[in-house]
Amino acid sequence: MDQAPTKTPDERVRHLVRLLIEALSVTPRDSTPTSALSERIAASLSAPGTLRETAARAAVDPAADPDATGWPVLGHLDAAVRTASTGPARVAAVAAAIGELGTRLSWYRRDEPRRPEFMAGHANAWIVGPGGALDHDRVHVGVTLLAPHVTYPDHHHRPEELYVVLSDGQWRRAGQGWTTPGIGARVHHPPDVVHAMRASSEPLLALWCLWVEPDEARVGPGRPAQTKATPSRRAR
Repeated sequence: MDQAPTKTPDERVRHLVRLLIEALSVTPRDSTPTSALSERIAASLSAPGTLRETAARAAVDPAADPDATGWPVLGHLDAAVRTASTGPARVAAVAAAIGELGTRLSWYRRDEPRRPEFMAGHANAWIVGPGGALDHDRVHVGVTLLAPHVTYPDHHHRPEELYVVLSDGQWRRAGQGWTTPGIGARVHHPPDVVHAMRASSEPLLALWCLWVEPDEARVGPGRPAQTKATPSRRAR
């Protein structure tokens, strides 16, 4: 019996984006900022010809970042994907697609030398945007992984943001305390609002989407808003 052909890295990234669009498209249609941003992102990513391959296609090749393959935090990815499998089916499918890409993604870390536990216990990766295999004029997509009991410190950025929660964890933003959204929930952050997240006794896995206005810097979560977003293990 012939085996099904193996997807190339670029095909796997496009498959992940399609799953994200499906997950966002089935969210409640109401007047909340969270739903409005979900619909805007899904529609924009779905528009024909808007997703383009980039020169960073090597970012889905393990050789693109040999150091990242040895980061201990990435050893928590499989456990986070298993946790996601207990949630809604569309969310579980998104997490499984991230797990399939694994170390083939362009992983990088925010540079916080005074926080060694955080440095060792987190990793971010581009999917769509600077450093990813695909690019889009208005939407950037990436993923964050936190080891158990690690906190992603306060940060902010100009683009409006939507997190898709893929495993257990907590979120906080200015003016609010810590909340536990639950697997499959969406977390909305208005432009420039200070926010943070933290893992419990289980690793935290979350997918983030940024809505980038034409005059805004191309930034990823945790990068200073004035900093150009380039694939760098030191920048996030």
